[in-house]
Amino acid sequence: MIRGLAYTPDATVLKLIDHVLAGPYSYPDQSAALYALKKFDIDWRRRALDVATRPNQNVSLKQAAYRAIATVKDDVGFELLVKAFEEEDDRGRNGLLSVITTSYPLEKTYERFVEPYLTKSAAMNLRSSAMRALSREKDSRFHQHARRLAEEVPPYQAGYWITYAEPFGNLEALKTMIAIATAAGDKASSYLTRSVPKLTDPAVTEWLTERGLTHEMKGVRDAALAALRTQSHPAAVDPLKKLVKSPDRETARRAIESLGVQKGDGVVKFLRKLWTARDPLIASEALGASWKAESGSGKIVADLIKVAKRSRAWEMRLIAMGLLKVAHAQEVKDVLVANARHKRGQVRSEAYDALTYVREKETVDFLLRRLESEKGRSLYDLVDALVDLTGFDYGRNAKNWSSWWKRVRGEYPLPPKPKVKKRSAPPAGYASYYGIAVRSNRVAFVIDISGSMSSRGTGVSKIQKAKDNLKGVLEQFTADTRFGIIAFESRVTAFQSELLRANRNGKKEANDWVDALKATSGTNVYDALIMALDLPSVDTVFLLSDGAPSAGAITDQDEIIRVITSKNRFRRIRINTIGISVAGGTAKFMKELAERNFGEFVSR
Repeated sequence: MIRGLAYTPDATVLKLIDHVLAGPYSYPDQSAALYALKKFDIDWRRRALDVATRPNQNVSLKQAAYRAIATVKDDVGFELLVKAFEEEDDRGRNGLLSVITTSYPLEKTYERFVEPYLTKSAAMNLRSSAMRALSREKDSRFHQHARRLAEEVPPYQAGYWITYAEPFGNLEALKTMIAIATAAGDKASSYLTRSVPKLTDPAVTEWLTERGLTHEMKGVRDAALAALRTQSHPAAVDPLKKLVKSPDRETARRAIESLGVQKGDGVVKFLRKLWTARDPLIASEALGASWKAESGSGKIVADLIKVAKRSRAWEMRLIAMGLLKVAHAQEVKDVLVANARHKRGQVRSEAYDALTYVREKETVDFLLRRLESEKGRSLYDLVDALVDLTGFDYGRNAKNWSSWWKRVRGEYPLPPKPKVKKRSAPPAGYASYYGIAVRSNRVAFVIDISGSMSSRGTGVSKIQKAKDNLKGVLEQFTADTRFGIIAFESRVTAFQSELLRANRNGKKEANDWVDALKATSGTNVYDALIMALDLPSVDTVFLLSDGAPSAGAITDQDEIIRVITSKNRFRRIRINTIGISVAGGTAKFMKELAERNFGEFVSR
């Protein structure tokens, strides 16, 4: 409605707009009033500047007013912004500098708004904004200044500077990234791993192959391995083979993964030899790399079937079934049925999932017979397979499943396999946490208590609501359930070092501990997840958070997903995620983390 005022220009409306801009109205209303002001007030620039420079002005509205002035991109607006910049403090200048440098060409802003802040004495936020302005324009002076100032960049900012080099895409950008990471140390390594693969210049691939894979800095070696996961280069094969022998298992695993995209018979033979490695991580990674290198050929399919059927290493059976199931489940269904009786729960769970690709009534018959004897987490995975095959959910109740199936089997057509797992209300008999059924009796809750959790949504604060929901789900548990709680801000704290029985005393101790939690500091998602995965006997994790990772050993979201998924490859712990008021990249991170770790994501 307020935006529509721009089309009814008279003095009364102007007075109303002034009232909205001056009063306790919402940011969207005030932003719309700015738009209306711009449409019909001849002196709107000066009035917008008055809005921006009022004492104690809302930061968002201040930025909106500055952006309104800058969008016209004329000299009058530019000089007004210059004057405003001179009168702002460092915090205000940083936001205004970003507005100016994104709205006007670099040739117009460099002397006044960029060059003066490319010094060691400049405030860090202004220096970063000046560097970002050079990055946006792909100005080659970026590299000179970045390398000169690298020693002055604090570790928490170094990652951003590395990403600023991405748009250049060339060898100079790579060298600048390495200079920044070298100065910042290990904290910036994960940004290298994410940014270097985005550099598309063939000279970068050449350098990474010849020098990156053997570089003295681990972060550079990891970045080279990450880039070569998607790029083939003849000279990369020999150094990758050497890295497979690295005492660092993760480096060896990455090298094998990168070998999977390289070409040549020598690569195929080398990877196949690794199938017999004693380390199951190495052997199973080689299996996956062989599948990629041989592009699903008839020979690799036949050999993977043998692995799924005969391998003494349960890990190899699990990986082989995972690779075969989408395209070859029908031809290996007898192997899947046999593995559904394996002594290892993880193998049975993978077999149950693979059998959902064999959409026959005989599959349902078999799974229903297994329902009577299955237990633990594998029981829940078996139920998930039945839900996938039939579209119905009777939970763990074998009697109800059998009764229903006996009644409808003759005429009931099995539905097509769902492309996306549909969420439904938790069936009877399951505890529920934020609408997700707790399909486990060995569960850990990982709760964000960072400073942002103290903010209020509707009514109580986010942290209080999280506490109430956690205590509510504990109350639903029966005494045969064991649970753990981990709270995280910049630090990570566990309620107990192992899972606790959900009896009356256990619940009371947990409730008292939860009540004492206070919101503070940063968001250490990675270390909290690692602690949860290391809890003895846990098979299900619920992660609740309201923000992007900002503390801990790893803060890069893609790297957290990659490392956690790798660590969880054989454990198959179900990681469910609950995002509180999350959007954009954070929501994407939490959704992908859940999807790649057998879980569900909900946004609240």
